[in-house]
Amino acid sequence: MPNGSADSICFHTGQLQERKEDPSFGQTGSAQPKAIGNGWQHESCRPRQAKAENSMKTIAKIPLIAAAAAIATFFAIPTAFAHCQIPCGIYDDNARVKSMLEDVETIRKSVNLIADLSGTTDPQSQNQLIRWVVNKENHAQNIIDTISDYFLTQRVKSDQEDYVDRLQKHHAVIVAAMRAKQNADMSFVDELQVAVEAVAPFYPPHEH
Repeated sequence: MPNGSADSICFHTGQLQERKEDPSFGQTGSAQPKAIGNGWQHESCRPRQAKAENSMKTIAKIPLIAAAAAIATFFAIPTAFAHCQIPCGIYDDNARVKSMLEDVETIRKSVNLIADLSGTTDPQSQNQLIRWVVNKENHAQNIIDTISDYFLTQRVKSDQEDYVDRLQKHHAVIVAAMRAKQNADMSFVDELQVAVEAVAPFYPPHEH
């Protein structure tokens, strides 16, 4: 820009400014705008510019922070997988049925203990009551995961002649497990055991 007076626009305020030859021009505290490229910036605009630049840097970091949080969550929270879905070709269907029946027995014990502890008021009993409720939830979820992640995804196939029957019985196990989570009545545990036993004939023990 040539020497002398010239008009320009402040990048931040949008105000028309006049540049004047002044010894104090550009010094801290000067009311004159400071040259930036082909435009001008008030001294008072500098904090605003710095704040905006810091905000942009923070926004740029958000995807990295989100990715790190997702990875940390994946490794911090235990996830229940019913075998793999590579697939590796290593299956023991009957063992998984037996595992679900063990889950049913654990749920049964949990319901019994919940009933025994429900009338207590001391802290230790209340602590154990909560733990048995959580235990019941976890084992019911184990059954749901085994049916959905293993049997329905890998062992129940649409080209099987009894596909509809298999599908209905496996779905019944998921519903029964859900109801066992929702209730502390032994009748729901009995329904869950019947449902699990209904899918057992599809997966007989291996003959050696």
